[in-house]
Amino acid sequence: MARYFLTCWCVLTCSLQVFGQTPSYFLIGQTFHLKPIMSEQPDKILWKHNGKKLVEFNGKEEHVYGQHQHRATLDWITAELNITHVRYEDTGVYELDASNSNMVYQFFYRLQVIGKVSKPTITCTVRKGDSDESGPEATLTCSAESTRSESLVKYEWQSGGNVVPGQKLTIPLGDEHDNQIHTCRVNNPLSNEVETFTARSCYSDGGLSVGLVVGIVVVVLIILSVVLGILFCKRARKGCFAKTSKGDVEKQTPRGKEQDKKKKIFHEENLKLLTVGDSGGKKPKWPPSPLGQFYSPDLPNVTSGEKSHTEEGHVKRRVSEIEKQSTGKKPEWLK
Repeated sequence: MARYFLTCWCVLTCSLQVFGQTPSYFLIGQTFHLKPIMSEQPDKILWKHNGKKLVEFNGKEEHVYGQHQHRATLDWITAELNITHVRYEDTGVYELDASNSNMVYQFFYRLQVIGKVSKPTITCTVRKGDSDESGPEATLTCSAESTRSESLVKYEWQSGGNVVPGQKLTIPLGDEHDNQIHTCRVNNPLSNEVETFTARSCYSDGGLSVGLVVGIVVVVLIILSVVLGILFCKRARKGCFAKTSKGDVEKQTPRGKEQDKKKKIFHEENLKLLTVGDSGGKKPKWPPSPLGQFYSPDLPNVTSGEKSHTEEGHVKRRVSEIEKQSTGKKPEWLK
């Protein structure tokens, strides 16, 4: 009777203690060890997890239960329990009942499985100052991927030599403030991560910086100038993108100018010949080709010697025909 009473008192006392104690933390995927301290080797061992049997040794053989199969091992001498590849489901209260012919042992352990914190991200929200005298300000927000142990995650900022707890930090912007670096640290009992942020990065998150605006304007002006230049060239027929013909090149050279001058001289000479002997204000009818052709310096495939000979023949025929007309004789091509 006394032994039963002692056992009940021990269970009640240990239960009150375990719910008031700080849990032991283990990272997901790791192995945890529960090693009780006993003065004598037990004959019987029973481990429970949240009130359910986990592993049992009756003095002859061992039996593992439920989700802990193939992951739990028991030391029959010390009653030490090892669980590999721990999961979030392994969180809870572990209870040991061990006894021999002389002693009864009971231990309670409170364990919590948590994950590593992820790399935090920092976002910036730009806002104007509350008064005309204060400059622009921004609010930095530090956040990490949520886990089952979110309540254990803590945030703090390191800015200008000061440590500021919490996820949010208000900073000034402009001038020398834009080069300041702010660090966010996120941690839980077993891991931590940090991320840094430069104040000038707020412009790319919350708006466009002055330098970026100027750059965009310059690029737009360059593109607009090129487009207008192309349209002007096409409209004015300047040949900005057109191929230059041989004739155009000739006109732009001294030789081309000389040819234009010769054309003008021979054209005037031909007009004089046409007006000689014209009576009654009527222009004489001139014969068709070849007599109706006049000298042109652009006759194709004619060399300089042939060109002079052609010119002389044309003039002689014209003079002969005009003389016949003035004497009343019809030219042969009118007969």
